[in-house]
Amino acid sequence: MNKPKPLGKYRDLLPKEIYNLFKDTYWGNHQYHHENEKAELYELIENRINIANRYNLKKNTCITKIAKKYLKEMALSDIERKYINDYGIFMKYRDHPEYYKTKDDNIISIFSQHFTEEELEATIKAGYQLVEPIYNKNQKTLLKVIYKR
Repeated sequence: MNKPKPLGKYRDLLPKEIYNLFKDTYWGNHQYHHENEKAELYELIENRINIANRYNLKKNTCITKIAKKYLKEMALSDIERKYINDYGIFMKYRDHPEYYKTKDDNIISIFSQHFTEEELEATIKAGYQLVEPIYNKNQKTLLKVIYKR
């Protein structure tokens, strides 16, 4: 059986460098089959292209490849900081997180989620900023730049 292609029949909507940036993410491997998803998909693709360009994203990376000193900056709370280990970090409020390296070797931590007002406030207090949705129009997307030291 052939493995379905990321983004299904819509993968050709992305420029090659953008497709390569997102193809290994949870979102990039979603299979869009319904016509009613098409309008939302176009908007999410445009948002992803804008974020890739705005933050000079170079490549997708895995949390296990990020130095521990940077992981602490990604944490949303002291509770999360306690769970940092050699294999990554426990993210209490995160769903489908994505991590990127920029052309300046900074790290971008980004995720989309349904939030309570308290969770959203705590995430912004932890240094994340609200950006345009990149996963689902009905979820908030938050991003944090962790600068190379």
